[in-house]
Amino acid sequence: AVEVVLAGLAAYVWAATAPKTLINQFALNIMIATSVNTILFNGNPLLRYDGYYFLMDMLEIPNLRQKSTGYLWYLMQRYVLGVEQAQQPIDVKDREVTLITYAISATIYRWFIMIAIITLVWKFLDPYGWGVVGAVMAMGAIYSSLFKPIINFFKFIIINIIH
Repeated sequence: AVEVVLAGLAAYVWAATAPKTLINQFALNIMIATSVNTILFNGNPLLRYDGYYFLMDMLEIPNLRQKSTGYLWYLMQRYVLGVEQAQQPIDVKDREVTLITYAISATIYRWFIMIAIITLVWKFLDPYGWGVVGAVMAMGAIYSSLFKPIINFFKFIIINIIH
């Protein structure tokens, strides 16, 4: 929403100023940057914005992210952990490769974005003595994206396999 307002304001400034002036070129750069940013993020099917819903409709797989991660979890239980009674998600027939590909791609992309944002924050704030903010963000991200799933995985093993 902020990008749309910024792009609109920049378009107004660009149209109202003389061509090739500093303010005119600056407004043009803002329009281009916000437009490209909007397309890259909103059009990306690996994030839950417009591109995700477009892909979901095109593939005719409602709740694509949940189904893809659920199917990957089923495969992990069934073939890695050897859980015979693992429940295969419904309506995945003939869509297995699509679901696996989406689950792996979306996970890798989320990790990439998370690491990029934390690195940028850390690099930006560190010269001002606020690098600790980036470190705290990194610790929180590592806990929620790595340690918590590992802990949940071991809880699953203890509850369902060992007992």
